[in-house]
Amino acid sequence: MSNKAGARLSQYLVKAYIRSWFAAISVSMAILQGHVTAVYAQSQDYSLTASYTDKLQSTNEQERVEASFALRRLGAKTASTEQHLIAALKDENRTVRFNVASTLGDIPSLSKSGVAALIQATRDTDVLVRTAAVRSLGQLKPPSLEALPALIYALENNTDRNIRLLAAEAVGQFGPPAADAVTALIEVLQDQVPAMRIIAAVALGKIGPTAEVALPALFQATQDEDENVRKFARQAIESINS
Repeated sequence: MSNKAGARLSQYLVKAYIRSWFAAISVSMAILQGHVTAVYAQSQDYSLTASYTDKLQSTNEQERVEASFALRRLGAKTASTEQHLIAALKDENRTVRFNVASTLGDIPSLSKSGVAALIQATRDTDVLVRTAAVRSLGQLKPPSLEALPALIYALENNTDRNIRLLAAEAVGQFGPPAADAVTALIEVLQDQVPAMRIIAAVALGKIGPTAEVALPALFQATQDEDENVRKFARQAIESINS
């Protein structure tokens, strides 16, 4: 297998883990709230988008939870829906905030106000909402430079492994502008979970020569017990020295 093919495979596996974890969390939160029943049956009916958007403003908590869950499956198709989602990021219910933060990341060409709302949500009091916000910021295409400081902060200041994994992957997409993340990525390179170490090595390689300070840690990682960690550490060293 070529280095490029190996890199794609390992990143695919890491992303598959993230997707499966998110799907499980989303369903679990809805079940815990007791609001899954009719939402599953209706959440593929796009004609109901406007109705669900209106329900995000309902005084009934159950309706807001159902609406946020349905809109996550439907996606936001209009600027008006996006603005309602942004407002709902301040909902008192964490399931609503989680679903809304997840949905915003799936919007093509998310507005500046949407990006700003997600940035603020990366410091939410709830860990799952912070996770959703970091994931959504990492999904933006092209990456938003305005989000980079928040992603680095999330990487440096969260103990939750899922947030750190998502943030590490996200900052790597910025390349050299993410040089301020190098110290935190070196720390992730010491994580007990191989997927974390792989993502850190890949991110450092993408940052390139400005990550030179990470070379000692990467050289050490070439002796890692995990074959993929060793491989991506070597590739990162090559990228930094190029």
